[in-house]
Amino acid sequence: MAVPKDLRLDSQGRMLCLTCHNAHGPFLSPTRAFAAQEVANPGAPAGTKPVYRTYFGRRSDPVRGFVLLCEECHGKR
Repeated sequence: MAVPKDLRLDSQGRMLCLTCHNAHGPFLSPTRAFAAQEVANPGAPAGTKPVYRTYFGRRSDPVRGFVLLCEECHGKR
């Protein structure tokens, strides 16, 4: 299986947390990580834009969710 270079593996070529997660990425984003995701700031003052947890995922899509990340190595099914 081919793994993109930006999806890190350990020194023995195995997956680790950092393969799928970016430890230094933003915690919140104005974009949903998946379709059914709820806002992270439900009690924010009126006029405040909604934000969503990123789960520090390296890839996600507001409609397809984290499938996008899985497809990087496993391909589309």
